[in-house]
Amino acid sequence: MLEDINTIFFCDETKFSKKDHDPEDAIYYVAIMTDKSQAKTLKDQYFEIIKKFNLQGGFHASKTLKRNDSKDIMISFTNLIVQNGLRCFCFKYNKSMLFDLTKRHLGKFTNDIHNFNNSEHQALFYFVTTLISFFLDNPQFKIGNAAMFFDRNFHGIQDVETMLITKKLPVKHLTFTPRDKLTLLALPDYVGYIFRMLKLSINKVQLGNKALEISPLVINASQNMLAIKDASLFHYIDISNWTYEFVNTYLK
Repeated sequence: MLEDINTIFFCDETKFSKKDHDPEDAIYYVAIMTDKSQAKTLKDQYFEIIKKFNLQGGFHASKTLKRNDSKDIMISFTNLIVQNGLRCFCFKYNKSMLFDLTKRHLGKFTNDIHNFNNSEHQALFYFVTTLISFFLDNPQFKIGNAAMFFDRNFHGIQDVETMLITKKLPVKHLTFTPRDKLTLLALPDYVGYIFRMLKLSINKVQLGNKALEISPLVINASQNMLAIKDASLFHYIDISNWTYEFVNTYLK
């Protein structure tokens, strides 16, 4: 399945909901871009971190980073990303802006793969199509043929599930798999988590709540997120306004 693949994206999402007292209704996807030839080295380095910090059961950001030594764990994962030059792409699906609009205009195209009446399905659809468009518009990245791997969610619940993309596009297939079958899904899980901590802190400070600013977990997450950004490896993609105008204008 990977014979003709040059680039692999490991992907994960983090959700924000006002019902949970988050500052917005949105889903953010994080994709870590790797050359296929890097996979073995990255896997070996991942297991070195697991062994060093005695992480029984592997790495799961929301649980692992609550440990007392999480500062050093974060630094180790950040070093893995920076030293290997792994680019991180972050995409925002603005549910408040896009959900009803997309449901109204694209709901009629709902099928077994895309359920445009569901916000998580919408988020995945916009993420994949936006990332493909990004690389078509930025050929300097030279990804060649690419594959995208996701932790199972609404796809891949029972078993590993692969969706082929038949058009002549750079991304050839999407695969959904349990995380324990693909350890490098820990990378977007890590970046997504520290991004979430930084985003929550910034948004709550804007609302006058500075409690998270003094949290060691948030401080460490912010420092590591900035280290990735300062290495020019973090690319934030938010086209909500463009998508809103496009869907509302051309897909009526």
